[in-house]
Amino acid sequence: MSKRTLDGFSLVELLVIVVLISILSIAVLPALFNKSNFDEAGFHLDLISAIRYAQKNAIATGCDVQATISAATRSYALNYRTGGTNTSCGSGAFTDPVPHPQGQGNFAGTASADVSISNDLTVVYSSSGSPSSGGTVSVGSKTITVEPLTGYVH
Repeated sequence: MSKRTLDGFSLVELLVIVVLISILSIAVLPALFNKSNFDEAGFHLDLISAIRYAQKNAIATGCDVQATISAATRSYALNYRTGGTNTSCGSGAFTDPVPHPQGQGNFAGTASADVSISNDLTVVYSSSGSPSSGGTVSVGSKTITVEPLTGYVH
């Protein structure tokens, strides 16, 4: 008669492994799912989309559109020139807000408190889509660049 040997882990060994994995997950998972990283990435993409929309809206409407990014308020806004109507562009300062295409108020946004913006940036797109200037702005560790000749945003 031969003895059968069973290869495998004992109950104690399995419990030790489960405890070690639990301790590691408690220590490592919060670092992987840092909320500020998600907020930063989300606002970065939102800001790129807003600047691109400003250029496309200027071409579509034939009116100048200004994209303003403020580091102090961690916000952005898109505006038309004052005095425009449904059939003509305004000629004053940039105070008339661009409506959001989804009908949810004005096209503007504010970052959460844990997202930092490095500097102010103002770009005016003409009816041809040409920018008044280029520049860069940093959202946390991510940089957004507006090319001065083409207005390309990346």
